[in-house]
Amino acid sequence: MGFPDRIERTVELAHPPEKVWAALTTAEGLASWFGQQAAIDLRPGGSASMKWDHGHTADMRVERVEEPTVFGYTWHIYGLPDDDPRRTYVEFTLEPAGAGTRLTVVESGFSQLPEDAHREVFDGNTADVTTVEKIVTGIETRYGKADRIWVMDRGMMSAANIAFLKEEGRRYILGASRATLKKFERELLQDDWHAIRDGLDVKQCPSEDGTETYILCRSRDRQAKEKAIHDKFEQQIEEGLTKIAAGCRKTKQKEATVNQRVGALLARNSRARRLFRVEVKACENGGCDVTWEKVETHRQWSELSEGCYLLRTNITDWTAEELWKAYVQLTEAETAFRIHKGDFKLRPIWHQKKERVQAHILVCFLAYVVWKAFGQLCKKAHLGDEPRQVFDEIAQIKMVDVVLHAKDGIPIRRRCIVEPTKHQKVLLDMLRLRLPKQLKNVNYFDVDDL
Repeated sequence: MGFPDRIERTVELAHPPEKVWAALTTAEGLASWFGQQAAIDLRPGGSASMKWDHGHTADMRVERVEEPTVFGYTWHIYGLPDDDPRRTYVEFTLEPAGAGTRLTVVESGFSQLPEDAHREVFDGNTADVTTVEKIVTGIETRYGKADRIWVMDRGMMSAANIAFLKEEGRRYILGASRATLKKFERELLQDDWHAIRDGLDVKQCPSEDGTETYILCRSRDRQAKEKAIHDKFEQQIEEGLTKIAAGCRKTKQKEATVNQRVGALLARNSRARRLFRVEVKACENGGCDVTWEKVETHRQWSELSEGCYLLRTNITDWTAEELWKAYVQLTEAETAFRIHKGDFKLRPIWHQKKERVQAHILVCFLAYVVWKAFGQLCKKAHLGDEPRQVFDEIAQIKMVDVVLHAKDGIPIRRRCIVEPTKHQKVLLDMLRLRLPKQLKNVNYFDVDDL
């Protein structure tokens, strides 16, 4: 049929194979990272199930168990009717990698689907990082290889994607991974930052081979936000470890079970997990003990890097400010998908069919156009570039229905606008907007009546 049959991903985990195995093959492990509730009969032919708080359930059949290296199961294909017998096969392979584990996940069986179902199911399981080449070649095929600049966030980046972009001299501005930030620790400590606006500093740093430029960015607002997140997660981990340790002192608990609880706690608070070094030791009485200490070197790095992020580009004739302004347009595009359910108060809708997703994107685009037009109106009226405060103020203007009862008993309804406040009148005058005294009543009808 010409369709890809499988999805394959490999990740490096900092935990030993036995701990990863427990997370994949026990009810407690699965419930800590996959579903909210889980059950499993760990043997070939055994059944397993998971349930999420929003009501969705997944039933699996265990197909392969080779502890502690291979675990496989089949399950129903999302998007197909419940009585459809077709299933995909998922297999986890664990390999030691230093002190950690190299985990490979393969899901196969998509080629058995018809074209419409395949596109819905397979495309929905494709990570952003795997779509870059398809997106770029698709746009270049349709619109030509213009001298455009490709702007992408770090979630779409990989060494293969960067090599692909460089192949034919494409120019790009990319979000770099958080791990790359560590290479610029010395630059973070130096004071030669360039302020491009209040609360935002940048600096340019050439790459080692001279083919790229990195842009270090430091945001005061982002720093405050990340510090609050780190403090919250640190507190939650400490409280959780204290509770687990108290439980171990009160009753005998298996070491494997306690390790799973500790792992789940750290996973739920991953932004602060590296700050803690936790050790679970078996005791002579058959129970176990939990101890921990804080890694202050990680705290120092965390405090230094809070609010900082990194961009990379092969453009050499732009300033750091110009590169940052080009990259930040990504956030404006992302905002288009939030405006309609945030500022415009349109309820969010989750779609499964492709044509409805495309219609939803159109609604988001139209909402974004309305928002940008209002922003330009505010800018022209010298009210700044951010229309949100103006929008919130004007939104306070109320509309009321006035109902008068005539002598013959027939009600007369008038829809009127409340008199704006003095401040609201000033804003309306600056925007050159005029409110009507009253609105016409609209007669609604069902489309089936047409």
